[in-house]
Amino acid sequence: MLLGVAGKTSPITTAMYKQFGDPDQHPLCTKSHMLNQLRRIKVNPDHLWQYLAVAQKFRLNGIALPFFQDWYMAEPSRLLTPEPLHEWHKKIWDHVVQWAINIVGAEELDFRFSVLQPSIGY
Repeated sequence: MLLGVAGKTSPITTAMYKQFGDPDQHPLCTKSHMLNQLRRIKVNPDHLWQYLAVAQKFRLNGIALPFFQDWYMAEPSRLLTPEPLHEWHKKIWDHVVQWAINIVGAEELDFRFSVLQPSIGY
């Protein structure tokens, strides 16, 4: 999701789920590839549902301005691989969230999350 690829699409290569496990080596999903795909979308991102429909044809998730677009020499497919993302999520859940539950209690933590402004989009 962070890299802008749609579900069931590899964040590392240009392969989609039907091609996972193929003996063929698929090209890397590079920053330039992603930005070129975004440039090909000719729909205004403010028209969300229309933009999303076109973005999905390019196997993108609808993010029009990815955070890495101006990072010099950044290759998100190498930086944000699934293993570190899994590890960060696990550490936050196993340590930070469990610590917060122990401090304030599960019911209080649920209440505090319930009064937060809901997020819209990504």
